[in-house]
Amino acid sequence: MFRPGSLASSLIALSIALSITLTSGEENAPEHGSPARVAELLEELELPGSTDLQRRRDAAREVSQMHPLPPEAIAALAKALDTFDRGGVQRYATIALAGAGAQAVPALAAQCNDLHGRKDGEGCQAAIGVLSTIAKTDPAAWPVLIDDLKSAFGAGAAIGLGKVGAPVVPLLRQALKDEHPKTRAMAAKALSDIGPPANDAIPNLLPLLKDPAGRASAEWPSPVVRYQAAIALANINPKRKESLPLLIEILNGGNGMTETDAIRAIEKMGSGAREAVPALEHLITADSDNLNRSSAVHALPKIEGVSAGAFLARVLKNDKDSTVRFHAARALSDLGAGCPETIPALVQALNDDQVDSATELARLGKPGVLALMPALKSGDLDVRKEVVKSLSEFELNTPWLLRRPDDGAEGARGDEQSKRRPDYLIDALMVAMADKSISIRELAARSLQHAGGEQERLALAEIAREETIYAEQSRPDKKPYTREQIIATIPPDDDNKYPLTLEYLFPIYQSIGVQQPEYLISLHRGRERGDRLVFWQRVGDDKYEEVKLMESDAFATTDGRFLPPKVFRSRVEGSQSGGPNASREFVDVPQNGCNNWCVIANVFAVGGDGDFTPVEIESPEDWYTSKLSPGESTWNSNGNSFSDYALSFGFVIWAGEDPHASPSAGGVTGTYKIIRQRGPWRMVVDTAERKPMARR
Repeated sequence: MFRPGSLASSLIALSIALSITLTSGEENAPEHGSPARVAELLEELELPGSTDLQRRRDAAREVSQMHPLPPEAIAALAKALDTFDRGGVQRYATIALAGAGAQAVPALAAQCNDLHGRKDGEGCQAAIGVLSTIAKTDPAAWPVLIDDLKSAFGAGAAIGLGKVGAPVVPLLRQALKDEHPKTRAMAAKALSDIGPPANDAIPNLLPLLKDPAGRASAEWPSPVVRYQAAIALANINPKRKESLPLLIEILNGGNGMTETDAIRAIEKMGSGAREAVPALEHLITADSDNLNRSSAVHALPKIEGVSAGAFLARVLKNDKDSTVRFHAARALSDLGAGCPETIPALVQALNDDQVDSATELARLGKPGVLALMPALKSGDLDVRKEVVKSLSEFELNTPWLLRRPDDGAEGARGDEQSKRRPDYLIDALMVAMADKSISIRELAARSLQHAGGEQERLALAEIAREETIYAEQSRPDKKPYTREQIIATIPPDDDNKYPLTLEYLFPIYQSIGVQQPEYLISLHRGRERGDRLVFWQRVGDDKYEEVKLMESDAFATTDGRFLPPKVFRSRVEGSQSGGPNASREFVDVPQNGCNNWCVIANVFAVGGDGDFTPVEIESPEDWYTSKLSPGESTWNSNGNSFSDYALSFGFVIWAGEDPHASPSAGGVTGTYKIIRQRGPWRMVVDTAERKPMARR
């Protein structure tokens, strides 16, 4: 029993008082989904975006989690769609309104209405997206989408109606008779998306092939109604040819997406569209839109078969755009080895480093692989590499050629033991395994390591030999070099077609008045090769010995590339620091990273016990994670800065649904310190301060 007035009884009384206060506060707070809470959320949802965007996001999220959705929230959520915050406010409003179904349709319809003064704005576009979702299960949205066909986002409404399919065809047939030309055009587009199930609309589409819209009016840059009707007819019934003259007209003078749709429609017509071949060939040679040209290249074989081979071979050889040439190579491969031009054209294109014709040849199976065999002896290293790469990926690109009739379900799964590589493929890889390039030998050997028999034994032996070679190459070269030898161009070799030339030679002086620096850092760079960064230590008069070698990925064009070094001094703490006021010289050799969005620091201690010893750098973002609020996140923000006795960092914080380019939750700046206990050098977070994001 506690005595009145004792410390224990006082603490108990305080605990009871706090419990009563907290309980009272909880009772006074509006319950989730209560009218008071809904009113509070809607008030926050209607705050101006510049005041507190995250509060609006949180309000929209909570409302979207209410089931059923309170009817009084629908109008506010529909209005919130007119917020350019697609990952946040707009996203949650969309989820909530789509779940509300038919009861949200009137408020959504108002977003594309003149009365709101926002016609064809962000809200209209988002509302059409929500209506399209509702339309899949509720016909109440169909008439609204029909009305929206004439808006600036009519194509979105057409796509939504097209996904509904056959049930909406009667309404679209009526829309084809609308007085507004855009409604007629977009209704035809929706029917085109529906395809064969819209067959009943053909009688309504045929008159539109002569629709007058666009002929005598500046409202349309081209006869879009006629064009959309022609495309729809071809997609609904590719065997009908009434639309072909108009489709050819589009190719000869259409615009942008209409041309693309026309090409695809003609392709579906197959051999029945041979009249369009001259127009397609003219588009390929004369048009400026490489997407349309590539689509036309893809369509030609579907229309005229092997007869397209000669034209495609000329495109592959002469076209200036690599994408068009790529599609020409694929089209020739699709025609097969039976097309007289396929193999010769693809073999000739092996020297085109922007078109993977080796893979297209491998797709042909035995005829293609046999045609690749002579290229394995090519004097061009790049050609041999591409050939072996295509052979090593043979299983991925041509799985049908590795499946025997008796494989059954196990073979269809692609199990290693159920497939047998064709002899012609094994023969080609064995030739490659004798190449003078170690990278080619390795790729061939790894492709044969499960081949079985003698080939597998030889492949495993080759892999072991290469691992020994790589281990020897990774050891520092202890031979003394002069500065002249260090800066010399590194010539091509058996594994590299191009040389490496000096990018920079960075001296590090540790003593005043010396003629020669104690250390050097050299960087050589070249085409299709990784950066070669070497740390050197002076061992005599104009004599330097390699201390450390770093190389970036040969396949990275920017990521991993080394930037110029920076030397700085810093105090060092810890039992192995050398004293309370000890300082040390360090060098940072940063690299591009994060797809060129950030810089990766590589800090080394200069001199002393082990030259250029790496310094482990603590991640400030990871260190700060425990201090973030729920929903907040960070990312490598490229904020390190190192100078004498000043090691700083900075990063920003994303709140909830912030777009990646627009973090809103503030930023953190701070400093590092370097410590040396037993073990490695470490750069750790010392101070950090969070500040709000500056308002514009």
